[in-house]
Amino acid sequence: MNPTNLVAFLYAIGAENIEDSALKNLGTLLKYKNIDWESVQEKLDDILSRHPTLEDTYNNYQTQLDSKQSFLDLFLAIPEELKLNKAPLTRSAMPGLPDKETTELTNIAVLILQSDNPSEKSNELLKPTNEIVKKLGNNEPC
Repeated sequence: MNPTNLVAFLYAIGAENIEDSALKNLGTLLKYKNIDWESVQEKLDDILSRHPTLEDTYNNYQTQLDSKQSFLDLFLAIPEELKLNKAPLTRSAMPGLPDKETTELTNIAVLILQSDNPSEKSNELLKPTNEIVKKLGNNEPC
């Protein structure tokens, strides 16, 4: 799994208010110490296949994020308030990321996916970088 896939998915959830119990199931999968990243990608793909508008939004965000490699560093540095929500487990590293970044990214994902309103939670937690993502979509300099 590419890290931008998960980030793009989290932004897409904020843009598209979907209700699907699979979101909580995906959040549960991300809580495990030894995450099976292939299974995470399969669940993510399954959710997208059932929600075409979410899939379109996800694809747009993924394209935007892939064009800015340094965006992932910015994303991982955002949430000071999330330091209070860190899980005690160090999760298995996502391919291409050290454990610290994987832990931060998966903590954010778990908080969003397991909330009662994932769209609202995504917008709340990702608010600091929403403007940057919008600029990416308009090909404006960040």
